[in-house]
Amino acid sequence: MNYNLEIIGKNIKKERLKLKYTQAQLGEKVFLTGKQISNYENEESAKKTIPPLDVLLKLCEVFDCELGYLLGEECYSVKTQKTTIVSKETGLNEKSINQIQKIMGFIPEDSLLDCEPETYNRIVNALFSASRFIDFIKEIKNLDDIYYEHYNIEEEYNNETIRIESCLDSMDSEKARFILEHYESDLCIDDSLSDDEIRIRDSLSESERKIICDLYEANEKYYIEQRDFEYKIKFQRFIIQETLSFLLNDLYSKEEKE
Repeated sequence: MNYNLEIIGKNIKKERLKLKYTQAQLGEKVFLTGKQISNYENEESAKKTIPPLDVLLKLCEVFDCELGYLLGEECYSVKTQKTTIVSKETGLNEKSINQIQKIMGFIPEDSLLDCEPETYNRIVNALFSASRFIDFIKEIKNLDDIYYEHYNIEEEYNNETIRIESCLDSMDSEKARFILEHYESDLCIDDSLSDDEIRIRDSLSESERKIICDLYEANEKYYIEQRDFEYKIKFQRFIIQETLSFLLNDLYSKEEKE
């Protein structure tokens, strides 16, 4: 089999960075110099070298992975072949699979559980197979949608604010200060303006007056969205709590009948 040196180097670098090791620190772990690690990771193919088998095996120990993963074999997109298969079949990532393995007792030395794994096996299986578990996940997905929509609107607001600030920076400082202080007022009928402020208002061009409208509309829209977002979040969390309550009732009323 032909192995791609670039993939091997990228995998070594990726796992090293996950552990927050420098090249020298990783070298110490496998009895090499930082320069040798650099040669294995080097992005210039002409300078890249492949580690010998004994070094690869030591790296696998440090990274807690299988050799096929470091070599970039197709069936090892995650650290182990088993995890890769589970990931491809279920869509779960490595962290999720590892968490389930802990709960189910497959990683006893890393388990934080306080009783026999059979108890957790029964609970996890009952939970995942419950019909209302799907409803529960759907409601969390709805919550995720609300947050995602809010983040998009927030990003639009930030971009609009940056654009307006750029326009203000390019304006006369006196006019820019006046706009920032009075953008929420109706300048046509505002009788609280001083003579100096009236002078500045009357000197504003059409494009400068538009900045006032844009600033007001952006802030008003964001205020309304923020208020709606908080309401939607509260309501959706209540729905999730209710759905979880129904799910638990189904699980334990079923057990009592049995």
